[in-house]
Amino acid sequence: MEKAPVVGEWSRWLLREVFADEEGLGQPLSTIMADDTLLVRAAELGGLHLSEMEAREAFLSCFPPRNLMLAWFRGQDISKEALPALLILCCYAASDTAESDSNDYRHRLKEIMGWREPIIDCSGLPRLWRCLSTGLAKIAATKGLRPLCLPDPGFRTQIGHAIELTFPCRPDARRLRSELARTAAFDRENPREVIRWLLPLVETRSFTRSFVNAFRGFERAWRRGERALAQHRFWSGWRQVAREKAAPGRECWLKVRLDEWGDAELIDARDEVPVDLTTVLAASDLPQALLALLSSKRRAPLVESGWGEWRWAGESGASAQAALAFTIMPRGDRREPNTHIVRGAPGWMLDRRDLESVASASFQRSELLLSLTVEGAPRIEGGRLARPSFPLKVTVSGPRAALHVSGDAVPNLSILRVGPNQWMLQPRTPADGEVTLHAEAGKVGGISSRVHLRRAAVAPKLDRALPARLVDDERVPMSCSGLGAECTTAEAVASLPEQGLTQESEFGDLVEYLAARPGPHGLGSILELLRELLPSKGPRHWDLLRSLYEGGLLAPLRVRGWRGKLAVAIPPGFILARGPRDGWMLVSDGLVHETARERIMRAAEAAVLAHEVVSAASPWAPETIRILSPDRDALNRFSAELGYPIKGTLLPLTSLPPLGPSWTSADGANHTVRRSVELPPAPWPLARPTLTYCERERGDAPGLWLVSNASGDLYWSERHLALLEACRRARMPAFRPDEARLRVEIQGAYLPLALARWLRWYHGVASGPTREGGYVYGTTRHILGKLGEVLGRRLIGVEEETVSRPLRRPGGVGALIARPGLDGVELWDPLLWARSERRP
Repeated sequence: MEKAPVVGEWSRWLLREVFADEEGLGQPLSTIMADDTLLVRAAELGGLHLSEMEAREAFLSCFPPRNLMLAWFRGQDISKEALPALLILCCYAASDTAESDSNDYRHRLKEIMGWREPIIDCSGLPRLWRCLSTGLAKIAATKGLRPLCLPDPGFRTQIGHAIELTFPCRPDARRLRSELARTAAFDRENPREVIRWLLPLVETRSFTRSFVNAFRGFERAWRRGERALAQHRFWSGWRQVAREKAAPGRECWLKVRLDEWGDAELIDARDEVPVDLTTVLAASDLPQALLALLSSKRRAPLVESGWGEWRWAGESGASAQAALAFTIMPRGDRREPNTHIVRGAPGWMLDRRDLESVASASFQRSELLLSLTVEGAPRIEGGRLARPSFPLKVTVSGPRAALHVSGDAVPNLSILRVGPNQWMLQPRTPADGEVTLHAEAGKVGGISSRVHLRRAAVAPKLDRALPARLVDDERVPMSCSGLGAECTTAEAVASLPEQGLTQESEFGDLVEYLAARPGPHGLGSILELLRELLPSKGPRHWDLLRSLYEGGLLAPLRVRGWRGKLAVAIPPGFILARGPRDGWMLVSDGLVHETARERIMRAAEAAVLAHEVVSAASPWAPETIRILSPDRDALNRFSAELGYPIKGTLLPLTSLPPLGPSWTSADGANHTVRRSVELPPAPWPLARPTLTYCERERGDAPGLWLVSNASGDLYWSERHLALLEACRRARMPAFRPDEARLRVEIQGAYLPLALARWLRWYHGVASGPTREGGYVYGTTRHILGKLGEVLGRRLIGVEEETVSRPLRRPGGVGALIARPGLDGVELWDPLLWARSERRP
């Protein structure tokens, strides 16, 4: 570390780590697990990657010398910014993490701080903690934090709060860890099982009176039928220890993921690679209860952990939303709706139908603790995204309950009961506000949670580093970073007639969802999201996905060594292009969500820069923002001050090698699993080409598309490119010009992604699906000439005399975007891209 963090920095990090309201429920914090791993996680929030020992030393060294700490412990000369760090220090000293054999709290604190003498007078601590609690209560709602619930200090009037917050105390936590390490697996989320396991230990082991009293209080309340105990002092402390010290390898690493074909496969969540059922059953590091279900071919309850991903719901299965079920497949592989074949597990299916019978027969719903969970809309900045397309799904576990909703956002919510203990809260318009959810279950009690609603993310994290195994799927210019050389030969960016289309509200909701949850997402998960967004109306899901790619909102990715594909949000930024009258302009690129758009527009007005918003050719595509200036340096300063980088300079599109064999070198020799695919409906000639989808038997590479006819066989890595090749061989158009648009005539035959994005940068009009069910691009006569050079005039549906002849550079390859210091270097090379697709 160049500079050791000070106490104020540690306080900020610890506030975010300890008090963050990740669930957005506003539940008070009543226990703190202060250990070295907490300090490591907090330091990571500040960009420091430390070992446990380094984190401990950095944390302890941030405090002032003992003579100044004397005043702190008396409640004097301490700033409010230091209170969170001081609280964690006091709880750390009370925990068994503190390397001290002393049972005296003040002496343990002396030893971990390296003082010669302990601090005896701690009379100011209670007042400091009350001040911290009051301060948190005031800012919790707006900062996405949980309030602090101070426990009864008991007879320790000065140090009791820190000791009681650290529950279980160090001797009790050690005993629990020791017993859990040598006990057989059981459901640690089931109160009945926990009481059954812990009761004899409490009677025979020397737990502290505080622990015994908390446990007895919990047991009595549970046996009386009370179920609003999820935040009970004992249960909160128990869950911290039980989760921390789960037996090694007993965490469930198995999950089920849907792919883009609607098929499911078993995934090892530790490295995201597929596994087969034989490997799963042979593993000894899964929970025994799950292995027993799979071995006996019984239904395993699953809960959705992400779009298109399911994990084991625990032994109780009480919150199950799906099941991994063994069934005899009917002839012809005909399946019921909401069931999916599981690849690598013959006879097994992912079943998302009615799941009333999934829970274990021995587990009664009335035994569950009454708890309230909010799902559906993603969490953002201490709240939940509130958009009409993504309703909040409220589930109350335990006995049947009634839900009461109050708060300033209620008039804007449509509340619908969709199950025995499930409700849907759907915003009528994008909403900011707050609601309080209160679930009441008759005699067993009630529970309340507060949810903050956010219409948009303020500062989403879109620029996260990606693992090296994730690579660009369809090579595009945006993968080249940096600012190009002087663009003296570039023609001015074109302008098309105003499209006059209003963006669909659902598309705006989708953009905000992706900003709140940028990914990476499995392709199957993205398609599942689009199906939920548009269950019965709107464009084809594949067309909408393509619009997200071509509009620059998402980047397609593939995973080395795996057949699956992913997508990730692209951070906002700009492309620099020549503007009208020898000027310059910035063209927006990336996922420009609501907050980013407002920032750009306000910044342009403050900088007195001309700006305009160009509507898309589709209501299901993003608008494009242009910032114009005759001064290029002014645009550079604007981008730097805004924090949205210039990703590159737009260069003119020169001729590419014609579409055909030179565009691909994909090798399908080892893709031996093949199935014939029907070509999209069109007036194909009698001797039409054939299309075959080819997979590797091991599933360790993406599939390929084989186009075959009398001219030979040619493999392609993308379906839309294979369709373009099929049209070329059939000598029929894949597109049709229509005034200022280029319409897709063959369903799914999109332009290459590099060309589609270049078109949007060039004229500002994003492509996308139409309300009538087609797909269109913005175009001009000049652009048609350029596309005709690349794809062939017949393929784009124009004759020789209907287009203007573009400039041609003999032997040139399309240079779409330039890097620093490489004037005229051709960066989008189809041959290079094709070589990167080759598999051994």
